Amino acid sequence: MSTPGALAGIGTLGIEATDEVSIAEADDVDAVVYAVNADFRPEASLEEVERVLASGTDVVSTAFHGLLHPPSAPEPLRSRVVKACLEGHSSILVSGIDPGWVLDILPLLLTGVCADIRKYAPKRSPTTPAMTSLRRFGTSAALATRSTTRLPYLANTG
Repeated sequence: MSTPGALAGIGTLGIEATDEVSIAEADDVDAVVYAVNADFRPEASLEEVERVLASGTDVVSTAFHGLLHPPSAPEPLRSRVVKACLEGHSSILVSGIDPGWVLDILPLLLTGVCADIRKYAPKRSPTTPAMTSLRRFGTSAALATRSTTRLPYLANTG
């Protein structure tokens, strides 16, 4: 076990970092940031998150893209996560899509077919349909917090 600050070389931050899922299931853990790429081991990753949620620990994650908009999450992902949340009286918030993919890795891969690159200027735009309708970026606070569909104990980012 280590601390994120130590891993980043900036000193301690008062939180711990580990790859031991059983530690995240402990009674004295309030929340976990589950920062893995679940695409490479989808079933094992989902099982880990289910155990953590069922133990009563809240989860924030960038994995499980299907949960970016919980009301439209595919089955059985939705029902499995809802069951674990209900069992542990916990919640999950999924936000972001594999940080580094669209603005870092994909452009690097695309440069393989380029003869000359004069400028690379990544930009996050809050005006795309995914950002404005699903996540309600760029809207008023009243509209952004209004939702017509909520799942029990499942955070809704939309």
